[in-house]
Amino acid sequence: MNNIKNIVLFTLLAMYSFASAQTNTDTPDALYRNFSKAYAELNSEQLVQLYTTDANIINLYRQQPPGSYTGQAEIAVFYRDYFQTVARHNQKMELSFKIVQRKTTGEHSITDCGYFALQITEDGKTVSTLYGKFCTQLQQEKDHWEFKTDAATDATAQEYEQASTVSINHKSVSKG
Repeated sequence: MNNIKNIVLFTLLAMYSFASAQTNTDTPDALYRNFSKAYAELNSEQLVQLYTTDANIINLYRQQPPGSYTGQAEIAVFYRDYFQTVARHNQKMELSFKIVQRKTTGEHSITDCGYFALQITEDGKTVSTLYGKFCTQLQQEKDHWEFKTDAATDATAQEYEQASTVSINHKSVSKG
């Protein structure tokens, strides 16, 4: 009987640890790691949970019309459509961040600025690497962090590679 109790206890603890690891956003850097993980898994449901309910996304890229999305519902549709397009092409994505400036802007608020690299692969081969600049406002809710504002635009590979980081620094993107 004790063995069964131990097995049940171990199973419950393992499930709790696994669930906690999946949604751990107790630090600002963990929020970015979960963002990258959602990209890698093309998981829009997971991604939208990283935003506040009234969050704003602003995308200003040269090759696309400006995009602005407010609230989790609009953000969910944006990422769902984007990830479905990527999946239809049998592509995978790897998103890396370099935070070059982090400023505490309130008791429960941080502003981050930095660069990202988005590597897109198909059949294990890099088909495209996109670079961008971002500025985000993070908001702490109880024991976790969420994106409140997420603004991004184009950058160059050189800007990304030369950026000095003050926080997370994912691996350098391989040239493919």
